[in-house]
Amino acid sequence: MPSPTIEYTPYEFIENLPSLSIGKRIVIVGESHDGPYYEPIIVHNMKVAEGIYQYGPLLERYRDALQVDDSIEVIFLRIEENRFDKAYQVLLSYTFDLIYFDNFNFGKSEEDIQKYLDFAGEKEYQGELVHGFFSIEPHDDLDKINSIISSFTFDNSIDIQEMGKYISLVLNQTSGYVGAMIYAALVTSLNPEVSPVNKQLDIYLHTEYTKNELLQFQKQGIVAFRSSILNGNVISNATCAVQTPGSVHKSISNFRISQHLINELSNVFHNEIGEVQNEIQINRIQALIEEKLQDFIDLNRIRQGDYTIIANNIQGEINIELEFVPIFTTSTMTGHTKLNIYR
Repeated sequence: MPSPTIEYTPYEFIENLPSLSIGKRIVIVGESHDGPYYEPIIVHNMKVAEGIYQYGPLLERYRDALQVDDSIEVIFLRIEENRFDKAYQVLLSYTFDLIYFDNFNFGKSEEDIQKYLDFAGEKEYQGELVHGFFSIEPHDDLDKINSIISSFTFDNSIDIQEMGKYISLVLNQTSGYVGAMIYAALVTSLNPEVSPVNKQLDIYLHTEYTKNELLQFQKQGIVAFRSSILNGNVISNATCAVQTPGSVHKSISNFRISQHLINELSNVFHNEIGEVQNEIQINRIQALIEEKLQDFIDLNRIRQGDYTIIANNIQGEINIELEFVPIFTTSTMTGHTKLNIYR
């Protein structure tokens, strides 16, 4: 069994590679034959992937992604078997948007699921929104999975929490590819104001469901594929693992708009790190927020937006609470980002 020690091996393939765009930063977590453990590496094409990792599940999932978008670029994170907990430790300080976990066996261990939710919650507390894609099989215990999804929504005495917003559960109905990776690549390839529903996919389905079954999956918070007369095989629904009817957190499109807004603000705030915290700085931050909200209105991503700034001079933190209405709904979403001045 490989050593858990993190390797720092130089690879000629990865020198001076440009970073990925916000919203397009998807991490694939899994195993491979070679390559460094627990070190996120941007992969711009299959040649780079094969040069570093040779072969194995990481490359197979990348091939799945390329089936959707042959120009997609990803971040590989090689782990030992089922050591997702170590992946969280590494990625807690690494900036990304989306993540696919290979061979996670969702539903087998509720402790593993909770570790992911804790990780995603901590990332949001840091001012970054992340979303994970998990595969489930048609022969899995879907009643048990439905019960798990139900547990993601609860009242913490302050507000209703819908932790399922961090998760897409995808039925693996595809032949030759993993459905969750196909869906993750599709979501990654689209701008946030574009829904992944009914986008044509060059895949074959080995399992299909009736209209009533598909509607039930939508209610349960499970993503499924279907055959369409007009568009061939497509995504039937784009739900997060949220069961609350009419919830603004149920739609992946709403989440993606929120994610882009928060992560783009987090990115522009970097220039403020190390600056003196005073009224001039607060005014600059206000201007940045207002400009970004207007950009999102102009891009037809949100209908309107507002914000509140709370400065903590002692801890050197500036917390920003956002309220906005995504274009796909008339309900208000809230978001949070923060700036650590002394970081």
